[in-house]
Amino acid sequence: MKFIVAGGGIGGLATALGLSRLGHHVTIMERAPSLALEGTGISLQPNAMQALSYLQLDEPVMRAGYPSDSGRLISSAGTTIKYFSFASYRDRFGWLPVTIHRADLIGLMAQALDQSKVQIRFGETIESFTFMDSRVRVNSASQRHFDCDALIGADGINSKVRAQLWGGREAIYSGYTCWRGMLSQSPIATDCQTMVEIWGRSARFGYMRCSSDSIYWFATQDRKHPSEGVDHSPEWKITFSHWPAPVPEIVRLTRDDDIYHNDIFDRDPIFPWGKGSVTLLGDAAHVMTPNLGQGGAQALEDAVVLTMSIQKHGALEKALKSYEAIRHRRTRRLVLRSRFYGKYAQGSNAWRRFVRDYLMARFPDALVEKSLDAQFDFRKQLVSFDLPNHPTIA
Repeated sequence: MKFIVAGGGIGGLATALGLSRLGHHVTIMERAPSLALEGTGISLQPNAMQALSYLQLDEPVMRAGYPSDSGRLISSAGTTIKYFSFASYRDRFGWLPVTIHRADLIGLMAQALDQSKVQIRFGETIESFTFMDSRVRVNSASQRHFDCDALIGADGINSKVRAQLWGGREAIYSGYTCWRGMLSQSPIATDCQTMVEIWGRSARFGYMRCSSDSIYWFATQDRKHPSEGVDHSPEWKITFSHWPAPVPEIVRLTRDDDIYHNDIFDRDPIFPWGKGSVTLLGDAAHVMTPNLGQGGAQALEDAVVLTMSIQKHGALEKALKSYEAIRHRRTRRLVLRSRFYGKYAQGSNAWRRFVRDYLMARFPDALVEKSLDAQFDFRKQLVSFDLPNHPTIA
């Protein structure tokens, strides 16, 4: 069969990789002139690593990234709110969290593609699509037409495929904005043995080691209204200039060219995602705020379940309906949980911040583990496929 995947991001590449290994021909239509081999880091939680293992990319990602065996949540005054040990993750989920540069992850996925079965058409934007009997005709902005058996919309939060299916409803602004950065070739990295998130007043800062000498970091700050364009002004740095070390130094040493800014949006969950032989994947289907570090992970999970659904059912519409039925409850829960976490953690009110820190410090470890079990064990999603405990898509 012939598939067209809209979007050459993490979800689109993973989908193309899985489908091509089943012998299908895939065309990726990517509006950018090349793959996004830039940007900052991405934290891959154990469920993301499980999905990558089905795509046979877990070991290369481990070699290129940096695993963390613990995490700390602290206040902007420098006091520890809660310590998290990840020691049991390897036994419970198979993997520790791994932080990797996004460009390295994209590069590894691109290298794994079978070039005889996957074609990437750069600078090609999907404008619309038309159902034609049992096929789909995709119309591009360049006035060209491409026919396929199925169209997978993995084209992000502003998905053209989603807009045609369900209308162009506005994304929901979270009330805060975010800067992400990469600090490379720094001795500070050697001291970052644990993932750290710091909670302050209407702001948060997190950092984690990404390689032997680099740190990936993020900073959030409340804003009543979305920014008018990208904000590279230095004013926001003042907020973090007196936060616990090494935050001020991380911000000061990071080159401006290595800092990326965007406002945080999500969308209310929908179901179904697609119609006929057209469906959605990743942010196009269930964009979520980054508070749980699950955006990329859920796109990877989507790609694996979609591939296995097609492998099991064969008939396209049945396979796509099965894929959506398996995925929508889990992604809906994570969208809403991530939205709540962001509102809870930003803490603009002094009393709410006190309650927030007090409750988090005393939150029972057993409940934390129960929550993480539901979030990090992707393998439970694959029970319905009646496959071995650890199949790979080969």
